[in-house]
Amino acid sequence: MGSRRLLLLFLAATVAVAAYFLVELPRQRDKDQHRRDATRLFEFDAERVDTIILDRPDATLRFAITGTHWVMRSPLHDDAELASVVPLLSTLASAGVERDLGPGSEDARYGFDAPSARLTLLAGSDTVATLELGDYTVDRSFVYARRPDGHVLLVPTAIHRAAMLPVNDFRNRRVAVFDLAAVSAYTLDSRETGTSRWTRGPGDSWFTVAHGDTIAGDSVAVPAVLRRLRGLRVSRFVSDADTAMTGPALVTVSIRRLDGSLLRVHLFDHDGVARARVDGNPRVVEVADNPLDIARESFATLRDRRVLQFDPLRALRITVSTADTSAVLVRAGDAWALPNPSLGTLDPRRSADFVRTLRNLQFLRVVDTPLPTATPAAFSLVVYGAGDTILDELSASPAPGEPGIRLGRSRSLGRVCEIDTAAIDAIIAALRRIRH
Repeated sequence: MGSRRLLLLFLAATVAVAAYFLVELPRQRDKDQHRRDATRLFEFDAERVDTIILDRPDATLRFAITGTHWVMRSPLHDDAELASVVPLLSTLASAGVERDLGPGSEDARYGFDAPSARLTLLAGSDTVATLELGDYTVDRSFVYARRPDGHVLLVPTAIHRAAMLPVNDFRNRRVAVFDLAAVSAYTLDSRETGTSRWTRGPGDSWFTVAHGDTIAGDSVAVPAVLRRLRGLRVSRFVSDADTAMTGPALVTVSIRRLDGSLLRVHLFDHDGVARARVDGNPRVVEVADNPLDIARESFATLRDRRVLQFDPLRALRITVSTADTSAVLVRAGDAWALPNPSLGTLDPRRSADFVRTLRNLQFLRVVDTPLPTATPAAFSLVVYGAGDTILDELSASPAPGEPGIRLGRSRSLGRVCEIDTAAIDAIIAALRRIRH
């Protein structure tokens, strides 16, 4: 009997819990949601809003969506700062009403004789919301607001703070607004280094054409110019009286987008302070992080300066000769080995480091000087693929009268170039370390 009574009590408790979760809890949630909805300031979808008008005693600010981003239409034409515009919109969409004081005619008491701001939100030609802001309450916990129906409300102070930011806080703080992925090409015009144009190739590659030859761009340095430009921030908006730029820009970057549009950014050196101007936007700004190092970039610094071009996965044999040593490495599966196993084994990690050192070898500059006629060359290297096909090769000898420089020519480069002697020494040192 005791067990049966306990079972009945357990079943009754289970039914009560189920009834609560299935009936009472949803009813309570609906009631809470209804109460929240009843105290919300506005009912609108923020994503539908495409125009914001903010009337203040100091200025009338107007923002509109153009394409995918917000722009300022008044009192200036500029890209809008999302960190200021979006919070203003989201605050209005989510704000609640602390108290409805009913219709109010005492304008002076609530601050409506000289409102601090009038907010209007539009979706196309439809007015989504209108609100007039007055004074803070005595304890500054809320702000008086008036709806078009004349009701005076107590609303969060966050609305007032978001609406009363200085005009410049609503202006985009980026010097140039563009999407890296949407860039098809750019041209760098520098008073210091001349002009070079870089075009996006397959994948993440870049190239330029010089003297009829297609030359690869450095996979890091070329896009780094765009990243540097996109990351520039405004430190100060220059006043209208001080916007005259005398003389040509120190450097101009012309960015061609995939849709064919052009963005041209001019950088000036104004008494040691970097200033910037973007075509189509009348503003002149001072730049927080001095970007004038962009003016030192050139065809020579942005081109791919690797001396050797080969795919490590295709390389099956590497021969190296120096003035005092020679070596042959062969591919054995996924690792490198010596042709004669009796000569010992190679450390896989150090062997991989040696191949990376070859791939990372860079020249200092291309020159017209002929290679020294020394035979054999002081340093030579050949990378073979399947069927003893030469993937790339390099010969290098000391440059006459320049102890720290070697003159070299690789098959892939096809030109004589200067190579730092220390870089060749690093290859030899990596080769000597590969044995276990």
